[in-house]
Amino acid sequence: MGESRQKKTQTRRMVQFACGHTRMLDMLPTTSEQVKQTTLSLLERSYCAACHRLQRQAFALKLRDTFGLVPLTGSDALQNGLAEEVRIHLLEMLYPAHTAEVLPALLAVLNLHNDAAFWLEHRAVLWSTNKQQMATVLLDLLQSRED
Repeated sequence: MGESRQKKTQTRRMVQFACGHTRMLDMLPTTSEQVKQTTLSLLERSYCAACHRLQRQAFALKLRDTFGLVPLTGSDALQNGLAEEVRIHLLEMLYPAHTAEVLPALLAVLNLHNDAAFWLEHRAVLWSTNKQQMATVLLDLLQSRED
């Protein structure tokens, strides 16, 4: 009963994203019309979540190839794409802090693990700028080769 009451109180709006995909949005009726219109306008200039993910992964693959990183292996293309994003994000976070002379060594370390599962286990680095967390990933990369 409570669920049907909640659905009746929501305002439904269709949004067409910049990529052409559409989605029905449920908006609270207490939200002002101005906020609803601003939200819809913003979403119409954005890609849907699936296209945004594909765009991020394509960018990660382009950078992987540009820097000469070894392609990651795994059984699921979507998971491999996310794993590539994790590795490229770590590269982007570490490389600007160093000189160009360090890049070959950094790439060699990032190439130590070409298993997508390793990078997925360390995906929290995507949402962090914590240097300790980045150091932990690098240490894990180096220690895994000693085993």
